Amino acid sequence: MFAILRGIQLRAHRPSQLASFHSGHLLIRLSSSAANNATNKDLGDAPQEVPFSKTKDYRRAHNKAYYQKHREALLLRQKDPSKKEAQRLARQEWRRNNKEALNAKEQVWRSENAARVKGYNQQYYQRHKEAIYAHSRKYRLDNPEVTRQYRRQYYLQNSEAIRQNQRQYRLQNAEAMAAQRRARYLESPERIRKAAAREERRALRAAEQDERQRMRDARKDERQRMRDARKDERQRMRDARKDERQRMRDARKDERQRMRDAKKDERERRLEEQRKNADLRRRLREERASIDKERVIRLAEKELSSKKRIHLLRQLARQKRLESSNSSRRL
Repeated sequence: MFAILRGIQLRAHRPSQLASFHSGHLLIRLSSSAANNATNKDLGDAPQEVPFSKTKDYRRAHNKAYYQKHREALLLRQKDPSKKEAQRLARQEWRRNNKEALNAKEQVWRSENAARVKGYNQQYYQRHKEAIYAHSRKYRLDNPEVTRQYRRQYYLQNSEAIRQNQRQYRLQNAEAMAAQRRARYLESPERIRKAAAREERRALRAAEQDERQRMRDARKDERQRMRDARKDERQRMRDARKDERQRMRDARKDERQRMRDAKKDERERRLEEQRKNADLRRRLREERASIDKERVIRLAEKELSSKKRIHLLRQLARQKRLESSNSSRRL
């Protein structure tokens, strides 16, 4: 039979054992039983020389005669520390050597005496409740990880039964539990202190909330200021880009106008040069023509032959036609 009390395992052992504590477990060892006597025969006539458990079984079977005969020796040995330590070591050695047999024997006895073990455990728990609670609290403080593992293991093994028991208990004792909670709340000496602490925490939370709100507002204002600054910067950059584009357009326009004026001046200069060249060529032609005319006239005057005279006249007429055609072409 097992039971978990606030992180401590409550365990019922075979009747031949005594009650003791060890790390992680509270072992409840019950009183005498005849079940152990059947497996411990041929104990011998010197119980003080055999292991402790067999000696105990022998004493249990021959209690009156043995204790009457060895009462003084038993009392003296009970008070001897060296004997106690030797007995303890002998018990430990015997239990290590007979662990499996003891466990099997324990299981058989517990299965045959479940109700009895439960009653013993309940009686022991009621008698030693405060000590169990004190040991439970000390053990949980000293071994938090082991306690957590035991709780987890016990809960996994008995989760459904635990939930069913909790539901049943809450249903059966709902009003009493509510009344107890209310009474504890009203009668608790720490209620005012807790209320003051709650009020202080509430004031601290309100102050923290106000501080957080102030910081949120400050961050909001800072974000708005940064947004406005970025907006102004973007507008300034847009205006600068717009002015730059307008300046570049004006520069391109001025450059185009300058190029147009330069081309116009170049055309006018070329036309003027062409006119000058044409006038120069015309003057040259006129000079050559006048020279040729004078030469023809002189030749015509010199030539006496009529044929030559006719030929010269024809050349003169052709020259006049060329001059008239050139003058008309210039116009």
